[in-house]
Amino acid sequence: TYAARAGDHLYNGSFERIVKLSPTDKRIALYEKKGWKFPRPIIFPKKWGVNPGTAGKGSTLEVVTNGAHMGQRFLRIGGGGHVVASYGKVEKSKPYEVTLWVRGKGKVWAGVYCYAGPPAKFISTKTILSVNIDSNEWVQYRALFRNNDPKVYAANLVLSATGPKPVDIDDVDFFPASPGEAMVVEELSKLYSTGALIENMNVVQADENFARKQAEYKTALKKFRAKSAGLDEELVESLGKEIKALDPYVLTKGITAIQVSYYNEMIAMTRVLSRLSGEKVAQATPVRAKAVEIKKAVAYHRPGFRPARAGTVTISEIKPDRILYKENDEASIKATIVNKSDKVEKGTLVALMHLDLDTVRELKREPVAIAPGEKKIWRFSYNVGPETYGRGIEVRFVDEKGKIIDSWQEFYQVAAEWMRVLMPTSGSRYQNYQHYHSGEPTDFGVHVADAEVYLSGQARYRINQAARKRRIEFLKKKGIKQAFYQNRSFSGIMGYEEVRKHPEYVLYDENGQFAIDPVYRVYPNPMELASPIEVGPKRKPEKPYLNRAYTSWQHVPANLAREDVVAYGAECIKKYAKEQGFDGVFFDGIFGVSRGYGYDGKPVVPFDDKRKIAHFNARVRNIYQGILKRDDPDFGTWFNFSYESVEYQRRRGNISLIGSGLGNDVSDEAIRALTDWKNVACLMEWQNTFRGGENQGQYPAKSLRAFVENRDYLVQKYGANVVVGWIGIPIDRKNPGPSKWGWPTINYFMAQIIATQYHVVTWDMPSFDPGFQFQTRYSRLLWARDIKVVPAEKVAKVIQLQTPEKIWWKRLVYKRKRDDGYDLIIHLVRIPPTQKWDINWVDEPAPLKGVKITADIGSAKLQTVQALRPYYYEEKQQPVQKVLKAKVGGGKATVEVPSFRYYTMVVFRVKTR
Repeated sequence: TYAARAGDHLYNGSFERIVKLSPTDKRIALYEKKGWKFPRPIIFPKKWGVNPGTAGKGSTLEVVTNGAHMGQRFLRIGGGGHVVASYGKVEKSKPYEVTLWVRGKGKVWAGVYCYAGPPAKFISTKTILSVNIDSNEWVQYRALFRNNDPKVYAANLVLSATGPKPVDIDDVDFFPASPGEAMVVEELSKLYSTGALIENMNVVQADENFARKQAEYKTALKKFRAKSAGLDEELVESLGKEIKALDPYVLTKGITAIQVSYYNEMIAMTRVLSRLSGEKVAQATPVRAKAVEIKKAVAYHRPGFRPARAGTVTISEIKPDRILYKENDEASIKATIVNKSDKVEKGTLVALMHLDLDTVRELKREPVAIAPGEKKIWRFSYNVGPETYGRGIEVRFVDEKGKIIDSWQEFYQVAAEWMRVLMPTSGSRYQNYQHYHSGEPTDFGVHVADAEVYLSGQARYRINQAARKRRIEFLKKKGIKQAFYQNRSFSGIMGYEEVRKHPEYVLYDENGQFAIDPVYRVYPNPMELASPIEVGPKRKPEKPYLNRAYTSWQHVPANLAREDVVAYGAECIKKYAKEQGFDGVFFDGIFGVSRGYGYDGKPVVPFDDKRKIAHFNARVRNIYQGILKRDDPDFGTWFNFSYESVEYQRRRGNISLIGSGLGNDVSDEAIRALTDWKNVACLMEWQNTFRGGENQGQYPAKSLRAFVENRDYLVQKYGANVVVGWIGIPIDRKNPGPSKWGWPTINYFMAQIIATQYHVVTWDMPSFDPGFQFQTRYSRLLWARDIKVVPAEKVAKVIQLQTPEKIWWKRLVYKRKRDDGYDLIIHLVRIPPTQKWDINWVDEPAPLKGVKITADIGSAKLQTVQALRPYYYEEKQQPVQKVLKAKVGGGKATVEVPSFRYYTMVVFRVKTR
C-alpha cells in the first residue's frame, strides 16, 4: 500500500488509529487457523497486519490502551510471528532508518520485506535488528535498512518478539536516513547488548559517569570540526544537523537529568566523530548510570490544593459559585478558613476584587473569631460589576493589630460575549467551556432524536440523551458554556432520512451520484439506511436484517450554494440548541460554497468570477450566522479555520476560501461575514504538537511564527478569537514522571499561547495550571479587542531591550489606548533549549536575570510599570505581580525586569493628559 505514509515517515507508527475486526472475518479465521491468537475484541492498528505463515505454535498481537510510551496505545506482541506495517515505494539505494521503543523481557526482531517492481513482487526478507531486551522502562532502539539492492522497489517494515511474556512496542518509524544518521545508527547497532549503552532505563542522572562521557564527546566534537573541511560535504552537513539536535540534551549548562536515547546517541556520535577525525576508536566499555529518582524529583502537587499551615490561620479555599458570569451578574463566594494554632484567633475577614491591571474594590469585611482547630466557612454575595474580562477575588485574614496574617485569591471570567474569554481545556479548574464532539444524530440538518440511547452520526458514539441533558444542566449552573459539533454533511440514519426527503439539499458529482465529502470521502451504505438509530433497551427493529448498527464516517455533503439549504441547516441548529440547552455550535470547516451539481444536474456555482464567488460565500455565512444569532447575538459560533489553511485549500480548488482577504484574493468580503458578528472564534487545528512526526507545530520557532501570523490575520485585522488544539499530551496524568507532567515544555509553550492572544484546547495537566490561571486573571490585557499589536517596523522606535540571552519579544508588543493615555504591553518569552518541543525534557531553566526595558514615552508621564508572570512549580499557586522602579529622563523610562524562567509580561502605564 503506497499511500500509507505520512510524508516520508511510516503511517500510524504510534498505533493511535485502529481497526476493529469481527471474529467471523475470513482473515481472522485464516490467521487463527495458522496459530495466531488475538484477544477479544479484535483490534489491529490501521495499515498494520500479520503474516499468517509465521505464527508457529502461537503468536499474539494485542493493541493495549493504557501505559503507552507516548500517546494512548501501544502494541504487545509475542510468539515470533511477523507483524507487518505498510510502507511502500522506497528511494533507490537510499538507506532507511527504523526507530522503535520497546519494553519487557525477551528478543525483539525487526526486518524489511523487500519487493521488486512495479508491480510489487516479493523478493526477500532483510534482518535489520535483533536484540535481547530486559527493561521495565521504555527503551529506544534504532536500526538501519541499507537498501543496497538495486532491485528493491518497495518495502514493508516487519516486527516480531519472543520471550516468556509478550513484549511491548510503541512509536515505530521508518524513514530515509541522511548519511550522518546512517553512520550514527550503524554505530548504535554495533553497541547494542554489549553493555556500552543504557538499555534498561529511560531517564538517568547527570552524574560523574555522564560527565566523563560528556567530556569525551566534547573532545571528539572539537577534533571533528577541525578536520571537517577535508571530509565529504554532504556527510558533514548531515552530521551537523544531528549534532545541533543532540547538543541541547547533553551540553545544556546545569542539566541534572539525561534522556537515555540521547545519552546513547552521544556515545555513538563520539565514536563516529572520532573515527572521521582519524582517531583510533577504543573498544567500547560498559556505561554506568543511575536512574532519576522520581519521588525526590516531584513533590506532591495538585492545582487548587492549599493545605492549612501549622500554627496559624490559613485561607485554604475560595470557591466562586460559577467560573463564568455575565457583566453585572450577582455572584456568591464560599471561603474556607482554617485555624491550626492553639488559641482563638480574632481579627477581620476582608474580601477584595482585583481586575484589569491593578484596580481593586473592597467587597466585604466582617469581624471573626476562630477557635483552635476550627474550619470556618465564610459566604458572601456581591455584584461582579460592569467590566468584561477576568477577576481575582482575594480573601484576607487581618489580626487585631491590622497585620495581614494570610491572604489568597481565586479567579474567574466575566463576559456575555463568552468566546472572548474562552477556556476550553477539559478538566482544568478554569475551564468555562465544554465541547461535545461528534455526538449528534447527524452533522447537518440535526433534530432531537426520538431515542433514549442512539449512535451519533459521524463517530457512532453511544449517546444517552437523558444523561447528557443532566450534565448540560449541571454545567450550566457552574457557568460553563457548552456547544456541539456540526459539519457540512448529512450523516447517520437521521441525515440519510433528510436526504431521502430532500434530495435537492445535497451535492452530486457529474455522474449523478452523491458527491464525495472532501474531508471524509465515504459514501453512505444503502443497505444500512433503514437501520434504527436506537441502540438502547427500546430498540425494536421490525425486520431482522435491519437489526444492525450502521457504519461510522459516512457522509453526504450539503449543497451550501442553495440559500434555502443554508437557512434550513441554521434553523435546525438553532432549534436543536434551544431544546438541548447548548450555548453555541462548532462548525468543522468554514461555511462556504463548493463546486458540484444539483439534483437537477446543473452546476451549483455556474460561474468562475471570483468576486461573485466571494460575494456568494459572504452571503451564505451571513445567512447562517444571522439565523443563529437572531434574538441572541452572543450565541457562540466557531469554525475550523486559520490563515494557513487558506492558500492550501485554494490550491486544492476549494472555492469556499475565496474572499478570505489573504494573498492575491479578490476581497475580504467572506472573512468579514465570518468575523463581523459577535462571539466568533476560529480554530487552528493542531493535534501532534507534543507527539512524533513532522509539522510546524512541533518546532517552537515555527509554532510561534504561525501563532503570530494567524493572530495578525484573524485577531488583529478582523477581530475574531483564535484557538489552537486539540493538542494531545502524551503523559499519564497520574504519573508526573521526572518532567513533572512536562512542566518545563508546557510552560515554554504556554508562554507563546499567552503572548499571541490564543486560547488553547487540550487535556488538562497540572503543568498547564499556571498559564490558565494567568489567562483568567489578566484576560483584559490579553484578549480584549482594543489590545493592538505594535507593528514590527515601529517596535524599535518605542522599545529598546537589553538581554543577556536571545528571547522572543519583538512581535509580541501591544498597545491599549486609555481615556487618559495608554498601556504599553511587552511579552517576554524564553526560547526552549531544544529544536522541537520535547514533553519529556526534565530540567527547568535558571531564571533569566539582567533584562532591561527602555520605553520611549516622550513628554508623557509614567504612572506605573508592572511585571506579571505565572507561578513556578515550587511557588504558591498565585500569579506574581510586582511594581517596578523606573528611571525616567529624556523622554524615556527604563526598568530592570525581575528574573523569570519562561515568561513575563511588562506593562508601562503612561498618562498623556
